[in-house]
Amino acid sequence: MENKTFVPDLGVSSVFDSAWGLTKKHFLPIFLLMLVGGMLYNMPSSYFYSSYYAELLSGNYLTEEEWIAKQIDAAPVSLLKNYAVMLLLALVCGLIRMYIDLVRNRVLLSAKEKDSVDMTAIIKGGFSGYWFFLICTLLSGIIIGIGYVFCILPGIFLQVRLMFVPIIAANKPELTLSEVFSRSWNMTEGRFFDLLLIGIIVVLLNIVGFICCCVGLYVTSIISEFMYVELYYRLSNDGNPASPAEDVTFDGRDADGYNRSI
Repeated sequence: MENKTFVPDLGVSSVFDSAWGLTKKHFLPIFLLMLVGGMLYNMPSSYFYSSYYAELLSGNYLTEEEWIAKQIDAAPVSLLKNYAVMLLLALVCGLIRMYIDLVRNRVLLSAKEKDSVDMTAIIKGGFSGYWFFLICTLLSGIIIGIGYVFCILPGIFLQVRLMFVPIIAANKPELTLSEVFSRSWNMTEGRFFDLLLIGIIVVLLNIVGFICCCVGLYVTSIISEFMYVELYYRLSNDGNPASPAEDVTFDGRDADGYNRSI
């Protein structure tokens, strides 16, 4: 078959339309996973401030600072114990949330690639590659965070270039750590401003969702995640970038011009 130059379509409208269609089909399982993740995120602080909330309900309106000062004066040992339990709970909840994030990424990938989601199979296989996904996600977060500490622009640059690390780690646990990072780096090569524009649109979209109501934010968050998965598939050719300078065939590609067998 004749080789042709493959240029992926990174148009905002095209990416959004595809993400919106996937959101309508597969909203519920991803919404439930996000809901569980949100509950785990709030659990440690809810435990620590449970007695503070009880005082508010009883009519004793204190600020958080006043309540902590009161606890230091009345029961400093109890306060330290609550801090220790909260930190331990935060660690446990963080590890569980990472598992939820891994499952959610695989649900997004399955919805895009197969147009179906087998939650039972995905959840059972969720621990496959768990530690690898955790290390990749944490390491990319640390690298991006260091970029933001030094200056905002390096942080933005690194966030765009490493944006596919969690998706690749979830989809390809057989890769090495360096291969995951290099694939994300190669996929975003020469497309920084296109991806940055879509990232800005995603932020604005989620602001609109937040303004509407909490449920609206869940909807826009799911659309946003599907947009990133859509970008991953459009920029991938078995995990390698398909750039204008590279000749690839259209054999096995769908109507959008990208290979689903990632």
